[in-house]
Amino acid sequence: MDHMSLRSNSKVNASYCKYVMSYYEFIPAGDTEVFKPLAADPVPNKGIGYVKNNLLYSSRDKTKVYGHVGGLYFYHTEDVIEDVVTITFSEGLVRPWGGSSISLRGSWFMTPDGQADLDKQELGIVGGQGQFRGATGFVKYEKVQKDPQTVFHVTCHIYVPDFVGRDHEVEINLNELLEADAKPNGFHDAALRAPDVTIYTFQTNPPAANATAVTIYPPGILPPHPVGIPIVTVGNQPIRLTASKQLQIVGTQRVICVTGDTQDDQAWIQSTGVLDLTMNGRNGTISYSGIFNLSTGTNIPPAEDLGITGGTGAYESARLLSSVYPA
Repeated sequence: MDHMSLRSNSKVNASYCKYVMSYYEFIPAGDTEVFKPLAADPVPNKGIGYVKNNLLYSSRDKTKVYGHVGGLYFYHTEDVIEDVVTITFSEGLVRPWGGSSISLRGSWFMTPDGQADLDKQELGIVGGQGQFRGATGFVKYEKVQKDPQTVFHVTCHIYVPDFVGRDHEVEINLNELLEADAKPNGFHDAALRAPDVTIYTFQTNPPAANATAVTIYPPGILPPHPVGIPIVTVGNQPIRLTASKQLQIVGTQRVICVTGDTQDDQAWIQSTGVLDLTMNGRNGTISYSGIFNLSTGTNIPPAEDLGITGGTGAYESARLLSSVYPA
């Protein structure tokens, strides 16, 4: 079990350019399966990963291609997917769209049997390239057709700092940004600062019964893992507000972890996750990414900071960092 502190920092007064675009995404009958655990897991679909590459059209009759979306997605439970994808807009579109891209993260929800997409979805924008460098925002999906092929009407709400791509830059002092007490007078406004939140995630690993984490590469391997092989795991852990397992679950952590493949690197883990939260009426997701050290033989990391890259719902356009501590 780990506990994670979601630090809040003062609001930075910066102006953004907003760009909105709508299009239609056609979902193919099946994507390329790239990961599937061989070891039996009581949760259907858990750990199965796919690669997708879907075309985006200006209309439902496919009159013009606006771009494509590609990336990875993994099932964390029978009916919840974590998406890690990029939308790339066609070169022929006008600026700022043409040749630019946005990166998306978040949870994608399926019917209880895991066989069909729910009608409405939302993913967070966590960055971009080209004219969308530094982008934040969100992308909304609404299903408009089920047969003979699933079609979503998609609307991108993209916010780009107004100094990106312009003839001037803005200097940011990270020490002032991350240390509230170090900010000069007038920079820190407590009224603009949301409270910090500490949450607790509960993880169990194979071969424990009903383990919340499953190894998807190499297939069928169990701890202790041999040196020289990168290990890929998918986790789906409950979140509570205290260390007690008796209290109400307020969310789920859905995470993909990859270890290094050398003796020195095997204790370091690249973690890419989504916190799916329902706390005090504030529902939404927070996406994070980063590297933390897994202390050899303990399965408990020391204190680490992970970057918050985006969010949806009540946590739309979330930024900065969270801290992970052993509990």
